[in-house]
Amino acid sequence: MPNNGYTPTDIDLDTVLMFDHQGKSFVDIRRLMVEFNIYEDLYTPTIKADITLLDAIGLIERFPITGDETVHIKFKTPADPNAYKKLIFSIYKLDSRGKYETRSDTYVLHLVSSEMITASSASLDTAYNAQPISDMVAGIYETVLKPSLDRFKIVKTDKTMTIEPTQGSHSIIAPMCNPFKFIRYLASRAKSSSHPASNFVFFENIKGFSFVTIDSLMSADTVGQYYYGEFNLPEYDKHGDNPVREYQKIMGLDYINQFDVLKNYYNGLYNNEVAVLDPIRKKFVTNSFRYETDFDQIDHIGTKKITPPGSTHDGGSRSHQRMIIEPISDSNFHRLPYFADKVINGATIADQQLAYPSRRQTFLPQQTAAAAQLNNIVINITIPGDANLMVGQTVDVLIPQTSSDDELKNRNNILFGKDNDSAKFLVTAVNHNYKLSDDDFVTHLQCVKDSYERDLVREATLIDVNDPGDDF
Repeated sequence: MPNNGYTPTDIDLDTVLMFDHQGKSFVDIRRLMVEFNIYEDLYTPTIKADITLLDAIGLIERFPITGDETVHIKFKTPADPNAYKKLIFSIYKLDSRGKYETRSDTYVLHLVSSEMITASSASLDTAYNAQPISDMVAGIYETVLKPSLDRFKIVKTDKTMTIEPTQGSHSIIAPMCNPFKFIRYLASRAKSSSHPASNFVFFENIKGFSFVTIDSLMSADTVGQYYYGEFNLPEYDKHGDNPVREYQKIMGLDYINQFDVLKNYYNGLYNNEVAVLDPIRKKFVTNSFRYETDFDQIDHIGTKKITPPGSTHDGGSRSHQRMIIEPISDSNFHRLPYFADKVINGATIADQQLAYPSRRQTFLPQQTAAAAQLNNIVINITIPGDANLMVGQTVDVLIPQTSSDDELKNRNNILFGKDNDSAKFLVTAVNHNYKLSDDDFVTHLQCVKDSYERDLVREATLIDVNDPGDDF
Protein backbone atom coordinates (compact mmCIF):
# COMPACT_ATOMS: atom_id res chain seq x y z
CA MET A 1 0.00 0.00 0.00
CA PRO A 2 1.25 3.51 -0.73
CA ASN A 3 2.70 5.55 2.08
CA ASN A 4 0.31 8.33 3.12
CA GLY A 5 3.29 10.61 3.65
CA TYR A 6 3.82 10.78 -0.11
CA THR A 7 1.82 12.17 -2.99
CA PRO A 8 1.08 9.52 -5.63
CA THR A 9 3.52 10.91 -8.22
CA ASP A 10 6.46 11.26 -5.82
CA ILE A 11 9.75 9.49 -6.41
CA ASP A 12 12.73 8.97 -4.13
CA LEU A 13 15.61 9.01 -6.61
CA ASP A 14 18.44 7.69 -4.48
CA THR A 15 21.23 7.43 -7.05
CA VAL A 16 21.90 7.84 -10.77
CA LEU A 17 25.56 6.92 -11.13
CA MET A 18 27.53 6.73 -14.36
CA PHE A 19 30.60 4.46 -14.18
CA ASP A 20 33.49 4.40 -16.62
CA HIS A 21 34.48 1.29 -18.59
CA GLN A 22 36.68 0.05 -15.74
CA GLY A 23 33.87 0.29 -13.20
CA LYS A 24 36.05 2.34 -10.84
CA SER A 25 35.40 6.03 -11.52
CA PHE A 26 31.85 7.35 -11.42
CA VAL A 27 29.84 10.56 -11.36
CA ASP A 28 26.38 11.17 -9.89
CA ILE A 29 24.37 12.77 -12.69
CA ARG A 30 21.17 13.44 -10.76
CA ARG A 31 21.85 17.19 -10.60
CA LEU A 32 22.24 17.30 -14.38
CA MET A 33 19.13 15.26 -15.11
CA VAL A 34 16.07 16.85 -16.73
CA GLU A 35 14.07 13.71 -17.48
CA PHE A 36 14.37 9.95 -17.54
CA ASN A 37 12.30 7.14 -19.08
CA ILE A 38 12.35 3.38 -18.60
CA TYR A 39 10.70 1.30 -21.34
CA GLU A 40 9.43 -2.27 -21.32
CA ASP A 41 7.75 -3.96 -24.29
CA LEU A 42 6.28 -7.44 -24.66
CA TYR A 43 7.80 -7.75 -28.14
CA THR A 44 11.27 -6.35 -27.32
CA PRO A 45 13.86 -8.63 -25.71
CA THR A 46 15.37 -6.13 -23.25
CA ILE A 47 14.50 -3.04 -21.25
CA LYS A 48 15.58 0.32 -22.63
CA ALA A 49 15.88 3.73 -20.99
CA ASP A 50 16.92 7.28 -21.77
CA ILE A 51 18.13 10.20 -19.67
CA THR A 52 18.03 13.84 -20.76
CA LEU A 53 20.82 15.93 -19.25
CA LEU A 54 21.46 19.68 -18.98
CA ASP A 55 25.25 19.80 -18.91
CA ALA A 56 27.23 22.90 -17.94
CA ILE A 57 30.36 21.03 -16.79
CA GLY A 58 31.53 19.49 -20.09
CA LEU A 59 30.77 15.93 -19.00
CA ILE A 60 30.97 14.46 -22.52
CA GLU A 61 34.54 15.64 -23.01
CA ARG A 62 35.84 15.52 -19.44
CA PHE A 63 34.53 12.20 -18.08
CA PRO A 64 34.48 11.33 -21.06
CA ILE A 65 31.30 9.65 -22.37
CA THR A 66 32.22 7.23 -25.17
CA GLY A 67 29.61 4.42 -25.12
CA ASP A 68 31.59 2.19 -22.73
CA GLU A 69 29.85 3.46 -19.61
CA THR A 70 27.40 1.81 -17.23
CA VAL A 71 24.53 3.61 -15.48
CA HIS A 72 23.17 2.50 -12.10
CA ILE A 73 19.70 3.82 -11.15
CA LYS A 74 18.21 3.28 -7.70
CA PHE A 75 14.78 4.63 -6.75
CA LYS A 76 11.53 3.88 -4.93
CA THR A 77 7.98 5.17 -5.20
CA PRO A 78 4.93 5.53 -2.90
CA ALA A 79 3.51 2.33 -4.41
CA ASP A 80 6.27 0.38 -2.65
CA PRO A 81 7.98 2.73 -0.17
CA ASN A 82 10.02 0.01 1.53
CA ALA A 83 11.73 -1.43 -1.56
CA TYR A 84 14.22 0.27 -3.85
CA LYS A 85 14.33 -0.66 -7.54
CA LYS A 86 17.90 -1.13 -8.72
CA LEU A 87 18.58 -1.10 -12.46
CA ILE A 88 21.84 -1.32 -14.37
CA PHE A 89 22.14 -0.19 -17.98
CA SER A 90 24.81 0.17 -20.63
CA ILE A 91 25.00 3.43 -22.58
CA TYR A 92 24.74 2.74 -26.31
CA LYS A 93 23.98 6.13 -27.87
CA LEU A 94 24.22 9.88 -27.26
CA ASP A 95 22.15 12.15 -29.48
CA SER A 96 19.94 15.27 -29.65
CA ARG A 97 22.80 17.46 -28.47
CA GLY A 98 21.98 21.15 -28.63
CA LYS A 99 22.86 24.47 -27.06
CA TYR A 100 20.83 25.51 -24.04
CA GLU A 101 22.95 28.56 -23.23
CA THR A 102 26.41 29.65 -24.32
CA ARG A 103 28.17 27.38 -21.84
CA SER A 104 25.64 24.58 -21.47
CA ASP A 105 24.25 21.79 -23.67
CA THR A 106 21.33 19.40 -23.50
CA TYR A 107 21.55 15.87 -24.84
CA VAL A 108 20.02 12.43 -24.42
CA LEU A 109 21.81 9.31 -23.20
CA HIS A 110 20.22 6.12 -24.52
CA LEU A 111 20.55 3.06 -22.31
CA VAL A 112 19.90 -0.64 -22.72
CA SER A 113 20.30 -3.79 -20.64
CA SER A 114 23.79 -5.23 -20.94
CA GLU A 115 22.31 -8.38 -22.52
CA MET A 116 21.56 -6.34 -25.64
CA ILE A 117 25.22 -5.33 -25.93
CA THR A 118 26.22 -8.97 -25.44
CA ALA A 119 23.78 -10.14 -28.10
CA SER A 120 24.85 -7.45 -30.56
CA SER A 121 28.46 -8.58 -30.34
CA ALA A 122 27.74 -12.32 -30.62
CA SER A 123 26.97 -14.70 -33.46
CA LEU A 124 25.32 -17.98 -32.60
CA ASP A 125 26.40 -21.05 -34.60
CA THR A 126 25.59 -23.88 -32.21
CA ALA A 127 23.82 -27.17 -32.94
CA TYR A 128 21.13 -27.96 -30.37
CA ASN A 129 20.26 -31.65 -30.62
CA ALA A 130 17.38 -33.55 -29.02
CA GLN A 131 16.37 -30.79 -26.62
CA PRO A 132 13.13 -29.07 -25.68
CA ILE A 133 13.11 -25.52 -27.01
CA SER A 134 12.66 -24.21 -23.48
CA ASP A 135 16.03 -25.79 -22.56
CA MET A 136 17.66 -24.22 -25.62
CA VAL A 137 16.48 -20.74 -24.60
CA ALA A 138 17.69 -21.21 -21.03
CA GLY A 139 21.06 -22.38 -22.31
CA ILE A 140 21.45 -19.45 -24.70
CA TYR A 141 20.87 -17.00 -21.88
CA GLU A 142 23.30 -18.67 -19.49
CA THR A 143 26.11 -19.29 -21.97
CA VAL A 144 25.79 -16.41 -24.44
CA LEU A 145 23.64 -13.52 -23.21
CA LYS A 146 24.33 -13.30 -19.48
CA PRO A 147 26.69 -10.36 -18.84
CA SER A 148 30.03 -11.18 -17.24
CA LEU A 149 31.84 -9.16 -14.59
CA ASP A 150 35.06 -9.45 -16.61
CA ARG A 151 33.50 -7.50 -19.45
CA PHE A 152 30.99 -5.13 -17.84
CA LYS A 153 32.52 -4.73 -14.35
CA ILE A 154 29.09 -3.88 -12.92
CA VAL A 155 26.19 -6.28 -13.54
CA LYS A 156 22.78 -6.93 -12.03
CA THR A 157 23.00 -10.36 -10.43
CA ASP A 158 19.43 -10.83 -9.16
CA LYS A 159 17.55 -10.98 -12.47
CA THR A 160 14.99 -13.75 -12.62
CA MET A 161 14.46 -16.10 -15.56
CA THR A 162 10.94 -17.45 -16.08
CA ILE A 163 10.65 -20.22 -18.69
CA GLU A 164 7.46 -22.02 -19.62
CA PRO A 165 8.13 -25.67 -20.51
CA THR A 166 7.77 -26.58 -24.17
CA GLN A 167 6.58 -29.86 -25.62
CA GLY A 168 8.79 -32.33 -27.45
CA SER A 169 12.46 -32.45 -28.38
CA HIS A 170 13.98 -30.72 -31.38
CA SER A 171 17.25 -30.59 -33.27
CA ILE A 172 17.97 -27.09 -34.57
CA ILE A 173 21.17 -25.41 -35.75
CA ALA A 174 21.67 -21.70 -35.12
CA PRO A 175 22.88 -20.41 -38.52
CA MET A 176 25.48 -17.83 -37.39
CA CYS A 177 22.87 -15.30 -36.30
CA ASN A 178 22.12 -12.83 -33.53
CA PRO A 179 21.07 -14.70 -30.34
CA PHE A 180 17.84 -12.69 -29.94
CA LYS A 181 16.95 -13.33 -33.57
CA PHE A 182 17.45 -17.05 -33.00
CA ILE A 183 15.31 -16.99 -29.85
CA ARG A 184 12.52 -15.35 -31.89
CA TYR A 185 12.85 -18.19 -34.36
CA LEU A 186 12.67 -20.75 -31.55
CA ALA A 187 9.59 -18.99 -30.12
CA SER A 188 7.80 -19.40 -33.46
CA ARG A 189 8.41 -23.17 -33.39
CA ALA A 190 7.90 -23.90 -29.68
CA LYS A 191 4.78 -25.85 -28.78
CA SER A 192 3.09 -25.33 -25.43
CA SER A 193 1.65 -28.22 -23.46
CA SER A 194 -1.07 -26.01 -21.95
CA HIS A 195 -1.95 -23.30 -24.47
CA PRO A 196 -3.02 -24.36 -28.01
CA ALA A 197 -1.89 -21.15 -29.76
CA SER A 198 1.69 -21.62 -28.47
CA ASN A 199 2.27 -17.87 -28.79
CA PHE A 200 5.67 -17.69 -27.08
CA VAL A 201 7.45 -14.38 -26.52
CA PHE A 202 10.82 -13.52 -25.00
CA PHE A 203 11.01 -10.23 -23.12
CA GLU A 204 12.49 -8.44 -20.13
CA ASN A 205 10.81 -6.44 -17.37
CA ILE A 206 12.24 -4.88 -14.22
CA LYS A 207 12.35 -8.29 -12.50
CA GLY A 208 14.09 -10.21 -15.26
CA PHE A 209 13.55 -12.24 -18.43
CA SER A 210 10.64 -14.43 -19.49
CA PHE A 211 10.11 -16.99 -22.23
CA VAL A 212 6.40 -17.71 -21.94
CA THR A 213 3.18 -17.81 -23.95
CA ILE A 214 1.03 -14.70 -24.13
CA ASP A 215 -1.87 -16.95 -23.19
CA SER A 216 -0.21 -17.83 -19.88
CA LEU A 217 0.18 -14.11 -19.15
CA MET A 218 -3.48 -13.45 -19.97
CA SER A 219 -4.63 -16.19 -17.62
CA ALA A 220 -2.82 -14.72 -14.59
CA ASP A 221 -4.68 -12.79 -11.89
CA THR A 222 -4.80 -9.02 -12.15
CA VAL A 223 -2.33 -7.06 -10.02
CA GLY A 224 -4.38 -3.89 -9.59
CA GLN A 225 -7.53 -1.94 -10.37
CA TYR A 226 -7.49 1.49 -12.00
CA TYR A 227 -10.41 3.85 -12.45
CA TYR A 228 -11.13 6.58 -14.96
CA GLY A 229 -13.50 9.44 -14.21
CA GLU A 230 -13.97 13.10 -13.39
CA PHE A 231 -12.56 12.90 -9.89
CA ASN A 232 -13.53 16.48 -9.06
CA LEU A 233 -17.10 15.14 -8.93
CA PRO A 234 -18.15 13.28 -5.76
CA GLU A 235 -19.65 10.29 -7.58
CA TYR A 236 -16.26 9.32 -9.03
CA ASP A 237 -14.44 9.24 -5.68
CA LYS A 238 -16.06 5.92 -4.79
CA HIS A 239 -16.54 2.63 -6.57
CA GLY A 240 -19.56 1.05 -4.98
CA ASP A 241 -18.95 1.31 -1.26
CA ASN A 242 -15.17 1.50 -1.60
CA PRO A 243 -13.19 4.73 -1.97
CA VAL A 244 -10.99 5.13 -5.05
CA ARG A 245 -7.44 5.64 -3.82
CA GLU A 246 -5.24 8.32 -5.34
CA TYR A 247 -2.83 5.78 -6.80
CA GLN A 248 -5.76 4.05 -8.56
CA LYS A 249 -6.90 7.13 -10.47
CA ILE A 250 -6.20 7.17 -14.19
CA MET A 251 -4.67 10.52 -15.12
CA GLY A 252 -4.96 10.08 -18.88
CA LEU A 253 -6.79 7.71 -21.25
CA ASP A 254 -6.39 7.26 -25.00
CA TYR A 255 -8.26 4.75 -27.14
CA ILE A 256 -5.68 3.58 -29.67
CA ASN A 257 -7.89 1.06 -31.44
CA GLN A 258 -11.21 -0.74 -30.99
CA PHE A 259 -11.15 -2.83 -34.15
CA ASP A 260 -9.55 -2.85 -37.60
CA VAL A 261 -11.29 -5.13 -40.06
CA LEU A 262 -8.71 -4.80 -42.81
CA LYS A 263 -5.84 -5.67 -40.48
CA ASN A 264 -7.82 -8.61 -39.17
CA TYR A 265 -8.16 -9.94 -42.71
CA TYR A 266 -4.52 -9.27 -43.49
CA ASN A 267 -3.25 -10.83 -40.25
CA GLY A 268 -5.45 -13.92 -40.46
CA LEU A 269 -7.91 -13.48 -37.62
CA TYR A 270 -11.15 -14.23 -39.43
CA ASN A 271 -9.86 -17.14 -41.45
CA ASN A 272 -6.34 -18.41 -42.08
CA GLU A 273 -4.94 -21.51 -43.70
CA VAL A 274 -1.55 -23.20 -43.61
CA ALA A 275 -0.61 -25.49 -46.47
CA VAL A 276 2.07 -28.02 -45.50
CA LEU A 277 4.27 -29.74 -48.08
CA ASP A 278 6.40 -32.74 -47.12
CA PRO A 279 8.77 -33.24 -50.08
CA ILE A 280 10.29 -36.41 -48.62
CA ARG A 281 7.00 -38.26 -48.26
CA LYS A 282 5.45 -36.37 -51.20
CA LYS A 283 2.50 -35.47 -49.04
CA PHE A 284 0.41 -32.28 -48.87
CA VAL A 285 -2.09 -31.27 -46.16
CA THR A 286 -3.84 -28.08 -45.05
CA ASN A 287 -4.71 -26.85 -41.56
CA SER A 288 -6.97 -23.88 -40.94
CA PHE A 289 -8.57 -21.66 -38.33
CA ARG A 290 -11.95 -19.97 -38.69
CA TYR A 291 -12.76 -17.38 -36.03
CA GLU A 292 -16.52 -17.93 -35.99
CA THR A 293 -16.38 -21.69 -35.46
CA ASP A 294 -12.95 -22.17 -33.85
CA PHE A 295 -13.04 -19.32 -31.29
CA ASP A 296 -12.79 -21.76 -28.39
CA GLN A 297 -9.64 -23.41 -29.78
CA ILE A 298 -7.51 -20.58 -28.42
CA ASP A 299 -7.36 -18.78 -25.07
CA HIS A 300 -8.92 -15.37 -24.47
CA ILE A 301 -9.09 -12.74 -21.76
CA GLY A 302 -12.84 -12.46 -22.23
CA THR A 303 -15.47 -14.97 -23.22
CA LYS A 304 -17.17 -13.31 -26.20
CA LYS A 305 -16.10 -12.68 -29.78
CA ILE A 306 -15.26 -9.27 -31.20
CA THR A 307 -17.67 -9.98 -34.07
CA PRO A 308 -21.48 -10.20 -33.83
CA PRO A 309 -23.45 -13.34 -34.70
CA GLY A 310 -23.72 -13.67 -38.48
CA SER A 311 -20.90 -11.21 -39.05
CA THR A 312 -20.16 -9.94 -42.54
CA HIS A 313 -16.60 -11.15 -42.04
CA ASP A 314 -17.52 -14.75 -41.40
CA GLY A 315 -17.55 -15.67 -45.06
CA GLY A 316 -15.31 -18.69 -44.77
CA SER A 317 -13.00 -17.23 -47.42
CA ARG A 318 -9.28 -17.93 -47.22
CA SER A 319 -8.05 -14.38 -46.74
CA HIS A 320 -4.73 -15.38 -45.18
CA GLN A 321 -2.75 -18.29 -46.61
CA ARG A 322 0.82 -19.51 -46.36
CA MET A 323 2.79 -22.57 -47.40
CA ILE A 324 5.50 -24.19 -45.29
CA ILE A 325 7.75 -27.17 -45.88
CA GLU A 326 7.73 -29.55 -42.91
CA PRO A 327 7.65 -33.28 -42.17
CA ILE A 328 4.05 -34.51 -41.91
CA SER A 329 3.32 -37.18 -39.37
CA ASP A 330 0.90 -37.73 -36.51
CA SER A 331 3.31 -40.22 -34.91
CA ASN A 332 7.07 -40.37 -34.49
CA PHE A 333 8.30 -39.40 -37.93
CA HIS A 334 11.31 -41.72 -37.96
CA ARG A 335 9.16 -44.74 -37.10
CA LEU A 336 7.27 -44.62 -40.37
CA PRO A 337 8.01 -47.65 -42.57
CA TYR A 338 9.41 -45.38 -45.26
CA PHE A 339 12.30 -44.37 -42.97
CA ALA A 340 13.14 -47.76 -41.46
CA ASP A 341 16.80 -47.68 -40.38
CA LYS A 342 17.42 -44.47 -42.38
CA VAL A 343 16.89 -41.94 -39.61
CA ILE A 344 17.74 -43.98 -36.51
CA ASN A 345 19.78 -47.13 -36.92
CA GLY A 346 20.16 -48.86 -33.59
CA ALA A 347 21.73 -46.34 -31.21
CA THR A 348 22.91 -44.08 -34.04
CA ILE A 349 20.90 -41.06 -35.16
CA ALA A 350 21.68 -40.60 -38.84
CA ASP A 351 19.51 -37.51 -39.33
CA GLN A 352 18.84 -35.24 -36.36
CA GLN A 353 16.30 -33.13 -38.26
CA LEU A 354 14.11 -36.08 -39.23
CA ALA A 355 14.54 -37.76 -35.86
CA TYR A 356 13.09 -34.69 -34.11
CA PRO A 357 10.82 -32.96 -36.65
CA SER A 358 8.91 -29.75 -36.05
CA ARG A 359 5.19 -29.89 -35.34
CA ARG A 360 4.46 -26.20 -35.88
CA GLN A 361 1.98 -26.92 -38.67
CA THR A 362 -0.34 -28.31 -35.98
CA PHE A 363 -0.62 -24.99 -34.14
CA LEU A 364 0.38 -22.32 -36.67
CA PRO A 365 -3.22 -21.42 -37.65
CA GLN A 366 -4.15 -20.91 -33.98
CA GLN A 367 -0.92 -19.00 -33.35
CA THR A 368 -1.66 -16.68 -36.28
CA ALA A 369 -5.19 -15.91 -35.07
CA ALA A 370 -4.07 -15.38 -31.47
CA ALA A 371 -1.51 -12.79 -32.57
CA ALA A 372 -4.03 -11.02 -34.81
CA GLN A 373 -6.72 -10.67 -32.14
CA LEU A 374 -4.38 -8.68 -29.86
CA ASN A 375 -4.33 -5.82 -32.39
CA ASN A 376 -7.96 -4.85 -31.81
CA ILE A 377 -8.85 -3.41 -28.39
CA VAL A 378 -5.87 -1.23 -27.43
CA ILE A 379 -5.82 1.60 -24.91
CA ASN A 380 -3.11 3.72 -23.30
CA ILE A 381 -3.51 4.89 -19.72
CA THR A 382 -1.39 7.12 -17.47
CA ILE A 383 -1.35 6.51 -13.72
CA PRO A 384 0.72 7.77 -10.76
CA GLY A 385 4.18 6.23 -11.00
CA ASP A 386 4.36 2.60 -9.91
CA ALA A 387 7.56 0.69 -10.68
CA ASN A 388 5.87 -2.54 -9.53
CA LEU A 389 3.78 -2.51 -12.71
CA MET A 390 5.52 -4.48 -15.43
CA VAL A 391 4.93 -5.63 -18.95
CA GLY A 392 3.25 -9.04 -19.04
CA GLN A 393 0.99 -8.40 -16.06
CA THR A 394 -2.80 -8.01 -16.19
CA VAL A 395 -4.79 -5.14 -14.67
CA ASP A 396 -8.43 -4.11 -14.37
CA VAL A 397 -9.15 -0.85 -16.19
CA LEU A 398 -12.58 0.42 -15.17
CA ILE A 399 -13.94 3.05 -17.55
CA PRO A 400 -17.45 4.53 -17.13
CA GLN A 401 -19.90 3.50 -19.81
CA THR A 402 -20.51 6.30 -22.30
CA SER A 403 -24.18 7.03 -21.67
CA SER A 404 -26.41 9.51 -19.87
CA ASP A 405 -29.10 6.85 -19.53
CA ASP A 406 -30.05 6.30 -15.89
CA GLU A 407 -29.61 2.54 -16.23
CA LEU A 408 -26.01 2.82 -17.41
CA LYS A 409 -24.65 5.98 -15.84
CA ASN A 410 -23.33 4.05 -12.85
CA ARG A 411 -21.92 1.23 -14.96
CA ASN A 412 -18.46 0.68 -16.35
CA ASN A 413 -17.93 -0.17 -20.01
CA ILE A 414 -20.34 -3.04 -20.62
CA LEU A 415 -18.15 -4.77 -23.23
CA PHE A 416 -14.86 -4.65 -21.34
CA GLY A 417 -16.00 -6.23 -18.07
CA LYS A 418 -18.32 -9.08 -17.12
CA ASP A 419 -19.37 -7.20 -14.01
CA ASN A 420 -18.96 -3.70 -12.63
CA ASP A 421 -15.82 -4.59 -10.68
CA SER A 422 -13.55 -6.09 -13.32
CA ALA A 423 -12.32 -5.31 -16.82
CA LYS A 424 -9.18 -7.31 -17.44
CA PHE A 425 -6.45 -6.07 -19.79
CA LEU A 426 -2.97 -7.37 -20.61
CA VAL A 427 -0.13 -4.85 -20.25
CA THR A 428 1.98 -5.01 -23.43
CA ALA A 429 4.14 -1.89 -22.97
CA VAL A 430 5.26 0.22 -20.00
CA ASN A 431 6.94 3.62 -19.83
CA HIS A 432 8.02 4.93 -16.41
CA ASN A 433 8.65 8.68 -16.80
CA TYR A 434 10.09 11.35 -14.50
CA LYS A 435 10.26 15.03 -15.45
CA LEU A 436 12.11 17.49 -13.30
CA SER A 437 10.00 20.40 -14.56
CA ASP A 438 6.82 18.79 -13.21
CA ASP A 439 8.55 16.94 -10.37
CA ASP A 440 6.25 14.04 -11.23
CA PHE A 441 6.85 10.34 -11.70
CA VAL A 442 4.13 8.70 -13.79
CA THR A 443 3.64 5.34 -15.48
CA HIS A 444 2.21 4.97 -18.98
CA LEU A 445 0.66 1.58 -19.79
CA GLN A 446 -0.41 0.15 -23.13
CA CYS A 447 -3.19 -2.34 -22.40
CA VAL A 448 -4.93 -4.77 -24.75
CA LYS A 449 -7.95 -7.06 -24.77
CA ASP A 450 -8.48 -9.78 -27.32
CA SER A 451 -12.20 -10.31 -26.70
CA TYR A 452 -15.29 -8.91 -25.01
CA GLU A 453 -17.30 -9.98 -21.98
CA ARG A 454 -20.66 -9.50 -23.65
CA ASP A 455 -22.24 -10.61 -26.92
CA LEU A 456 -22.36 -7.93 -29.59
CA VAL A 457 -26.15 -7.69 -29.77
CA ARG A 458 -27.90 -4.35 -30.30
CA GLU A 459 -30.00 -3.19 -27.38
CA ALA A 460 -33.03 -1.77 -29.17
CA THR A 461 -34.52 -0.51 -25.91
CA LEU A 462 -31.58 1.86 -25.47
CA ILE A 463 -30.94 3.01 -29.03
CA ASP A 464 -33.64 4.03 -31.49
CA VAL A 465 -33.12 2.46 -34.88
CA ASN A 466 -35.24 3.85 -37.69
CA ASP A 467 -36.43 1.92 -40.72
CA PRO A 468 -34.67 3.38 -43.77
CA GLY A 469 -37.79 2.81 -45.86
CA ASP A 470 -37.89 2.27 -49.59
CA ASP A 471 -35.12 4.77 -50.37
CA PHE A 472 -32.58 2.01 -49.77
